[in-house]
Formats: sequence, structure tokens, C-alpha cells
Amino acid sequence: MRNFLSHNGLSSFLLFFCLSFVAFFYQCVDAEYNLNQQIDRGFISRNAIFFTFEDPSEVAASTNTIEINANGEIHDENTTFDLGGSPIAAADKTFTIDNSPDKSGRTLVERILSSGKGNYFASVHTGTGRYVYYRGDIQTPPVLEGRFFTSEECLSKDRLAVIGINYLDQTFKEDDNLFLMVGNEKYRVVGTVGLAVTSTLDQLLFLNLGSVSSEEQMKGRFYIDGDAKDVSMVYSHMNEVCSQQIGIPLRQLTLPTTLTDIVSGGVFMKKYLQVLVFSFLTLIYISILSKALSSDKKRIGSMLLVGVSKKRIIRQTFFPLFVFGLIGIVVTCILSGILIHFNFFSLPKSSVAGEALRWSLISLLLLALWLVPLIVHINRFILREVLRES
Repeated sequence: MRNFLSHNGLSSFLLFFCLSFVAFFYQCVDAEYNLNQQIDRGFISRNAIFFTFEDPSEVAASTNTIEINANGEIHDENTTFDLGGSPIAAADKTFTIDNSPDKSGRTLVERILSSGKGNYFASVHTGTGRYVYYRGDIQTPPVLEGRFFTSEECLSKDRLAVIGINYLDQTFKEDDNLFLMVGNEKYRVVGTVGLAVTSTLDQLLFLNLGSVSSEEQMKGRFYIDGDAKDVSMVYSHMNEVCSQQIGIPLRQLTLPTTLTDIVSGGVFMKKYLQVLVFSFLTLIYISILSKALSSDKKRIGSMLLVGVSKKRIIRQTFFPLFVFGLIGIVVTCILSGILIHFNFFSLPKSSVAGEALRWSLISLLLLALWLVPLIVHINRFILREVLRES
């Protein structure tokens, strides 16, 4: 019994400690890296697609006959454009991007950014400003106080703002509400974004898209963010909508490169290392389970010879493994709590706690599943083979 507890029990403790803590730590480091990339860009992930309306000069350049006069106007057979962006009348056609509200009260930018399906985050990007629309279940910037916009509020005409903490000294109170002047308009502040540490979120200003004037909506680039597969589908659909409504496609822009990208080469604890880590944990799990089942053959055989029931054998064999494995999971919870308390990861505490809980529950499930092969092993136990080996 002492050998069993010292070897198999310790193995069970180390296995489930590694399964829960190593997996938890790995996932948090990976999430922290992804968050660093997002924060470097102003909470924009590597999955994001930046785009704008197709440059009229490039549309003109694709035609057969092009002339540029002394005033910088581009002329072709069908269309005349001004490089400054204002429409110029031509004999056959006038090109313009009209962002004024339609009968429904929605501007062209609002119709395009809200036309996607699925879960995504869309925004007009103007330096530190973000004019926001999102749909479905997406990750919004971490909020220190208050809340972020609801999806319905994004297209509302009510002037709402979620601000970085650097804007707090510019706010003022009226009727127990906090306000911020943006341009000449007064916005009600519903939340403050940021992390426990200083980050680029501190200087960002999020406004609901519907509250921004049609002219202001045209002054920035656009981007959509979220799951990589969803983002690609959403962009494709928005491109189609744009082509249908104004006759020209969208133009995709290059995603900004951050310092995190340069240092890591753009790949950090991702595809290859992720496969290696979880393959390694799986092999250890199978190996220790196999060892635990095969190392106690003689003891099980002796118990069968003296008439001990199989249920009792299963209980006496599995219980020590379960206890030591459970201790390993409890130690993971304690260490995770310490890391959360001291803000070891530059992540929201709720996110780290959720990751710790998830891997503790997964490890507990894998520990309980040990009972299945143990029952099968004892039920198929052949006493004659054990006696022959001894």
C-alpha cells in the first residue's frame, strides 16, 4: 500500500496538476499575447480587416482613356473625378459618395457596417477615435467602470461615449450623469475602458456610430474585427452591399504592424507549439493511466483470491488516485488565485479566473473518466495470467 501511495499517488498528483495548471498557464500566456497585439493597435486583433471605399482615381485608371488636366482633375471617357474628393460634373456621369441619411435614417456607412451577419465588431477608425457598431456575441474592450454600448445603442442617435481614463479630467457632471464634450457636441459617458496597467486603451474614445454626423463618419478608415472566419465572410458581404449601393467595391488596407508582431515574428505559442503542448499532456495522461492499471496486478490478484468483491477492489484502487489527483487540481486553483491576486497576467481578472475554472473542470472530468478503464480492466482481469507471471 505504501508503494502504491508513494508512486501511483504521486504520479496522479503530478499528472492532474500539470493537466490543469500547465494548460491554464499556457492559455493565459497565449491570451495575454493576443491582448497585447490588440492593445498595441487600440484593441484591434490580428483578425481585423481594414478597408475604405475604392479610390475614384484608381477606378478611373482602369478605363481606356485617361487625362489629367492642370487642376489635378482626372478625366476618362465616362467619368470625371476630383483628386480632392469632391464630385465634378461630367458629360455622361457624375461620381460621388453620398453619405447622407436615407428614408430609414441610416447613412451609407451605417448601412454597410451594419449589413454583416454573425458576430463581429465594426468601427470607423479616426486615430484615437472609434465610431462603433457591433453585432452578436463579441469581445468588447475591457471596462473599468460602467459599461460598454449595447448593440442596439450603436445605431442610436443618443450621444453616448465610452472613454479611456485619460479623458476623465475633461468630463463634467450634470444631473448625476458624466458628460464629455466631443467637438461641439455633449456626449454622456456610460463607461471607462482600460486595464489594471497603463495601456493604449487609456487614450481611446469610443462613440456609438449613430450619434456621429454623416460628414464625420467619412473622415476615417473602417475595420471589422472578431473571429477570423466570420470577419472574412462579413467583409465579403459588406463589399457586395457597397458595390450594389454605390457601384464601386471596397478596398482592403494593410493591417498595422505592432511592436509585439516585430518582436515575436508574428507567431508566438500558436499552431505548432499548441499542438506539441497538448499532445505532450495527452501522452502523459495515457502513460500514467496505463502504468496505474498495470502496476497493481498482484495486489488485485491477491484480493480476488481471498474473495474481495470487484466493487470493493475498484473503490480501493481508484480512491487513492482520485484523492491525489484532486489535490493536484486544488493546488492549481490555489496557485491560480495567487496569480490573479497579484495581476500576474495583463488580462481582466474575470478572464483569468474563467480560464482557471475551465481547466480545473476539464481536469476533474478527466480524473473521473479514469474510473471507466479501471472498471473495464478489473472486469476483464484474468487471475490465471497473474499467477503465471508471479
